[in-house]
Amino acid sequence: MNHSTLGFSILVTLLFLIIMIPNSPILAGLDQYPGVVVKVDTGNSYIVVMNPKTGGRFRFTITEKTDVTENEDFKNITDLVPGTPVIVDYEQSGEQYTARRISIQPASK
Repeated sequence: MNHSTLGFSILVTLLFLIIMIPNSPILAGLDQYPGVVVKVDTGNSYIVVMNPKTGGRFRFTITEKTDVTENEDFKNITDLVPGTPVIVDYEQSGEQYTARRISIQPASK
């Protein structure tokens, strides 16, 4: 295999991954935080999520670009109530954590 064929193969593979996984936190450079919703404040545009394993809490800013999903179906921020298990894909800028996607998870049994 010559260098141009190898380069083309790598390019095709990367394009395939970008097309097939557009919302991947890995590709988007986002971090994830699993936990349970503690508070939703739509008036001040934030939610608080607690990780039950560590007891840690994070406050995430929500914006008009924040997606809320459940089983890949889009939901509203109003579907989040205290006790809802979620995974938050977020980005950090200084001391601010901005939620990009909030994925509602099945309730623990």
